[in-house]
Amino acid sequence: MESSSTYGTHNAGGGAPREPYRPSKGPRNADRVSFSDARKTNQAKRGYVRQVQPRTRTGESNDEYKKRISKRTYAEELRRRASMKSGVTLAAIGIVVLVIAVAVGIGVFFASSNAKLSLGDSNAAGALTAAEEGQPFYVLCAAQLPGTSDGAAAGEGDTSGEGGDSDEGDNGNASEGDNASGEGDNTGEGGDANGEGGDANGEGGDNASADDQQGGEPAGEGEGGQAPEGENPEGEGGEGSDSADAGLKTDTAYLLVRVDPANKHLAFVTVPSSITLTLSDGQSHYLYEAAAVGGDAELIKSVESIADVKISQFASIKAEGLKSVAAKLGLDEATVPTAPAADQLNYKTLKQASDAQIAFMVAVLDKALGDESANLAGYLSELSADVQVSWDASGLLALGEAFTPFGEVTVTGSLVPGRMATENGRDAYIITDNAWQLMLDNIKNGRGPDSIDGGDQLDLSQISVTVRNGCRVDGQAGRMRDVLLETGFDVSSVGNVDDGALYKETFVIYHDEKYAIAAQVALADIGVGRSFDGGDFYSFDTDLLVIVGTDWVAPDGTGAQ
Repeated sequence: MESSSTYGTHNAGGGAPREPYRPSKGPRNADRVSFSDARKTNQAKRGYVRQVQPRTRTGESNDEYKKRISKRTYAEELRRRASMKSGVTLAAIGIVVLVIAVAVGIGVFFASSNAKLSLGDSNAAGALTAAEEGQPFYVLCAAQLPGTSDGAAAGEGDTSGEGGDSDEGDNGNASEGDNASGEGDNTGEGGDANGEGGDANGEGGDNASADDQQGGEPAGEGEGGQAPEGENPEGEGGEGSDSADAGLKTDTAYLLVRVDPANKHLAFVTVPSSITLTLSDGQSHYLYEAAAVGGDAELIKSVESIADVKISQFASIKAEGLKSVAAKLGLDEATVPTAPAADQLNYKTLKQASDAQIAFMVAVLDKALGDESANLAGYLSELSADVQVSWDASGLLALGEAFTPFGEVTVTGSLVPGRMATENGRDAYIITDNAWQLMLDNIKNGRGPDSIDGGDQLDLSQISVTVRNGCRVDGQAGRMRDVLLETGFDVSSVGNVDDGALYKETFVIYHDEKYAIAAQVALADIGVGRSFDGGDFYSFDTDLLVIVGTDWVAPDGTGAQ
């Protein structure tokens, strides 16, 4: 072994002696090594082989190799874990700070909103009745309307035609339930409904008026008997409603709303502010005077007595607030409801005002609750300075979410049925009791206000009408027929009254109480007169009988006094 010149080989047989390395002779076998390009080959020949990648084959795949060389060292892993702990701690601190900031922000938002929404020193809370959980409830909304608040009271040329509600002469108009007659017969010119000199029941006997059939006040006594047709006794004053209160205000509006979140249903009912009733001071007042007598609590109790419901929430807004809400929501200023003129009040103008008020409410709700992406909190913050409510901000947000999206909500609107008339010496809105009770029953049971017998909505095409001319103006019955046909009624008969009487008030008469609302709808289009249950006084085969009085003016102006 010592004499062997072989090393670095396993050739046991030995071999030629290895020459010592001589740099001057250059690297050996350089020309036998393969390189990727000529430059590296030349370098190898000159003895500058920097790296030779051995051609080895192992069981490690390329992916496994990459994972192995990218794996962190123990020290690197320790540093990474320490960094993660520090990051988690900072994140936790940040989340806590954020939660605190959000909580403070929400608290400030609700505190600010509640302060703005608050009713202040109103005593409304004492009159409100808590709603049962999950059940429909009622809200009273009071608004001051922009526009003329005062005006001349109804007088000559008012809703009852020439002479207003109290005319000098034999056929003056009396209000519903106030039928005291003056001298002479309460009939057509020179006679009563059955002819000259007699009364409806025979000689010397007074006849009950249609008001008595509706539970109104008893008819007053006159020198002659009262016939049901032409039952409008005269007032004792001169022409026009001189006794009417010249200060009648119309700039206050009241909306009673039945709110049913479970069924996504809102039912709006406009309650005329000129309704009269006895308040806590024992005196008769207009409804709009209730707050002055006993605060908002008096107003709430008064509306409860009119509608026979319990009110759970209250809201109020001023005229400038209505305009501000419209501006903030981008609504046309023309959509803001205004006060109707006091000298033009009748059922038709009040119905138009009611429709405008309800349409504005619907437009506001549609803007605020139009879709699920609506920013309820943003709207609440923006509008809280304009309206005062008995809710707190969280309650309003919850209610808003229940009615979002608003496109899925069913909305109905109506006006308390009635008419303008002179009562106790002043103009007032007189409720038609039968129609109102039927409407209330529908609303309380979640039906449309104009439903009949708890069924579908009123189909005017199925309501048959007889029209009779009682004003002695040629063609007025035909003109009335055209108005009712345009509305959708089925007018089956047109002619003159068969008693020859002159009617100074237009009547819409029904026998069956289920048609009380249909009569009120007809009255809305006629614009004057009154509707009532005819009892046994009137004979007709249709659902309604319309007697055209001198108070009605046709669309072409015919009939104007």
